[in-house]
Amino acid sequence: MSNPIKLETLEAVTNSTCLVGLERIERLDILPQVFSTITIPTAVAAEVGIETDWLIVRTVQNLAVVATLNT
Repeated sequence: MSNPIKLETLEAVTNSTCLVGLERIERLDILPQVFSTITIPTAVAAEVGIETDWLIVRTVQNLAVVATLNT
């Protein structure tokens, strides 16, 4: 399997679905190979319980945007 090309400015914000799926197939290593920055909300960090040095955990600041995304 060839290594994906990492774009230095490619950033990602994700929910738990991606993390849980990749963890199940033991391929979490793909994310930091592809994305320069991977950010998750504190609620996602608590839900998945994954601790790595490449995940950035942030508190959501704009709850109105979250409500819109959840509809």
